[in-house]
Amino acid sequence: MNEKIKKKITLEAEDIDREVLKNFVDYLSTGEIRLEGKNVMSMLRLAQQHLVSHLACACLKFIGENLDIDTFKDLLSLAFESDNDDLKWQCFIYAYKNGEENNFLALLDSEEISEEGKRFLRWGIQCSESSIEPYLSDDGQRIIKLRKKNSITEEAFDVLKQMNKECRISGFDIGKGEKIVSPVINPISILRKAQKLVSFLNLSFIKFMGENFEISTSKNLLQCVFDSKNDDLNWRCLIYAFNNSKEKDLLTLLNSEEISEEGKRFLQLGIQCNKFGIEPSLSDDELRMIKLSSIKLQPNLIEGINVLKQMNKKFTITNLKLFGPHLTDKDLKNLVSVFQNLDRLSLHMLKETTIPSTWLKSLKEIDCVFCSALTSIDAPNAEKIDCKICSALTSIDAPNAEKIDCFSCSDLTSIDAPNAEKITIKNCYKLKSLTVAENCKIIGDIPKECEVVYVPRK
Repeated sequence: MNEKIKKKITLEAEDIDREVLKNFVDYLSTGEIRLEGKNVMSMLRLAQQHLVSHLACACLKFIGENLDIDTFKDLLSLAFESDNDDLKWQCFIYAYKNGEENNFLALLDSEEISEEGKRFLRWGIQCSESSIEPYLSDDGQRIIKLRKKNSITEEAFDVLKQMNKECRISGFDIGKGEKIVSPVINPISILRKAQKLVSFLNLSFIKFMGENFEISTSKNLLQCVFDSKNDDLNWRCLIYAFNNSKEKDLLTLLNSEEISEEGKRFLQLGIQCNKFGIEPSLSDDELRMIKLSSIKLQPNLIEGINVLKQMNKKFTITNLKLFGPHLTDKDLKNLVSVFQNLDRLSLHMLKETTIPSTWLKSLKEIDCVFCSALTSIDAPNAEKIDCKICSALTSIDAPNAEKIDCFSCSDLTSIDAPNAEKITIKNCYKLKSLTVAENCKIIGDIPKECEVVYVPRK
């Protein structure tokens, strides 16, 4: 991982043949590779050790294309001895393709194959019987292709669980040219008839689900999600209910016998969110976030606060985006009573002079835009601060911040960020004091009269 970050490779010969090392270096400089049976394992080892993914993929494909029953036995033994998931996957593909061959089935009784290896072979045979096809994608991802819609049986589901535990499946190919890659996900087409697969669901699938959610399939899918007790999936449903709160088809779900009472209460919560300007959303990095509009919330603050309490009780919200030109100090105190520990806060057009101290103690990221009355930010645990056009802001004290951006904060006079690695300053002409870490990268137009102090990073 360190080599990937530094974009620099350090080669140590160890027990690698010099000719193999030469081929490896040639590949790095020309992109051309000469693979053959006697060097492919060493090339794969180098490629995986130094994170050269394209070369590793080429090696794995070469190995898979040249396997026969004799070399397969050796590869299976090596895969388990080295605990190499990619080699195990090639064995798995071979087992899938040859599971009905007599000479392959004879391996299940062979003393040359360990019990662990035999169990692995049986999984491959079971996948062939269930139309679950393992393959290696062009970019080296370990993919399962579901060849028949709704083909996942209980037995096949157990095999998938074991495969993922052993090899870390990268994703599913759901057909029609749609492939979702990430650690074990499930297509909508099998979700309703294989509800146990919900236990595999993660953010990549959830994002896919959110983009492909339709009323026509939503009843069974929604109830499956509710039954899963998966907070990320439930959050997607809340977003869906918020965005479609006025649609007749959604409202009919509230009277459907296919949706549980708990599910109906959840949908009703999404509809209430729309009424009070409480928008459930997802950040760019897929974290649950609430966007609050003070224009809608303020006239119905008590009811809105009750809705927020319900949401926070279920999901523990740590990411808040607040559009606040109409919020008073009392309103902010009410919000603080709901959200005690925020990690991220985005404020737009706040008219108050300070950010509530309860929030400042826990915040990791702060984003302030057009907060014309805000005078100071004292954030002991913030790692990232971004301020734009905060005309009354005079000081930022952020001892643990690594990155600070300030744009057009015309009254800003001091920034104390002794651990900052990067500071961007633009149109902050009154800045007089700037304290940052040694080797901090400073970008922008620092006023000539500003004193810049570099201190050892703690």
